[in-house]
Amino acid sequence: MTSAAENILERPETARRTRLQELWLLFKENRLAILGLVIFVLFFSTAVVGVILTSGEDPVFDPALIRLQEKLLPPL
Repeated sequence: MTSAAENILERPETARRTRLQELWLLFKENRLAILGLVIFVLFFSTAVVGVILTSGEDPVFDPALIRLQEKLLPPL
């Protein structure tokens, strides 16, 4: 009979990956998914920066002065 210590030594040691590591390995093989993630992060960061610049007691851009409704009118 073999002891438990011998069984442990006979099994090959493999690096165990976490679920996040497995997800990233599958994700980075798909270039279109990475492009989509980059575009999503750009849009999200633009939205967060916009909220930061237009909120607070002394905003950098005053939302009342931007008048987006008038800028979207047709030319004539």
